[in-house]
Amino acid sequence: HEDINKPFMGDINPHDPLNLK
Repeated sequence: HEDINKPFMGDINPHDPLNLK
């Protein structure tokens, strides 16, 4: 899931830990 709070694309996001893109 694309989170606008994610400063790095394609990495684990603290707001969305299931985002393993």
